[in-house]
Amino acid sequence: MKLILCVSEEMGTMFNNRRQSRDKVVYKDMTELAGETRLLAGSYSAKLFEEYPQVVISEDYLQEAKDGEYCFYEKGDVTGQKVEQVILYCWNRSYPSDVFLGDIIDMNQFEKNDEMELKGNSHDKITRQIFERI
Repeated sequence: MKLILCVSEEMGTMFNNRRQSRDKVVYKDMTELAGETRLLAGSYSAKLFEEYPQVVISEDYLQEAKDGEYCFYEKGDVTGQKVEQVILYCWNRSYPSDVFLGDIIDMNQFEKNDEMELKGNSHDKITRQIFERI
């Protein structure tokens, strides 16, 4: 699977069991990146993808993802999942966090091979980074 996450400057992903931020440009970019390949997300994120009926919403999205498919991660356990790529959308801001990227996946197993900047609705600068498994 190709795991997609949104992170703050400190690599935080959540605070008090809630997402830190959101931006429509990021969700549009995710769906464009996935193209014809399935993009899965949990029910917690369903409202973010209301404009994108091609996104598969499921409670078991992490277990349902097949090789090459995209998963937008906000909650869950990826232990034992075959993650071939990690895509980070970096908010480039500091937000309070109590869950961090390192709590979810060991990034020492990946190396960055692509980076681009997006201008979001709520954030002037959002950086998309793509990491491949080493």
